[in-house]
Amino acid sequence: MDFTIKLSFIVLIFLFAWLYQEQNQEWDLQRNLLKDANNFAAHDAALQIDDDEKSRGRLIIDDTLARAVFEDSLQRNLGLDGSFNPRPGSPVLSEVRILHFEVFDESNATFPFFYQNPTYRIAQWIYGPSVISVIETDHPRFVYRVFQHLPIRVPAIQEYKENRL
Repeated sequence: MDFTIKLSFIVLIFLFAWLYQEQNQEWDLQRNLLKDANNFAAHDAALQIDDDEKSRGRLIIDDTLARAVFEDSLQRNLGLDGSFNPRPGSPVLSEVRILHFEVFDESNATFPFFYQNPTYRIAQWIYGPSVISVIETDHPRFVYRVFQHLPIRVPAIQEYKENRL
């Protein structure tokens, strides 16, 4: 009887350790998916340059169009519906939330400048017109109420830099 109790306890510990490892591996996969999709979406948004202003020699990003393209790119790259919930077959396990989307260009900033956002713990020099975004999703949970984690939060900064050759 003593052996059975010890063996059961060891199996239980092994099971929880295995589930914890699997959950963290799934976190890593989800984070990589979100990071890639956020980088692609921020890049797509940064391409929304106003042609009239470009003909005058200024890089001005159309804020409204950039946001729409950003959202569309996220939905396509992650397999999300219109409310950013995963569709069947999507690699994402839960809803994706856009926490922050900001555009800096020659109409609202002087470059270079040091960008700081303490809410999302971003601090970086910005050298040209940029799109800054932060998205998040829930941490995957295999055993509810045993392992509580913070959501997966991913920033992206896409900027135009002056070619200094």
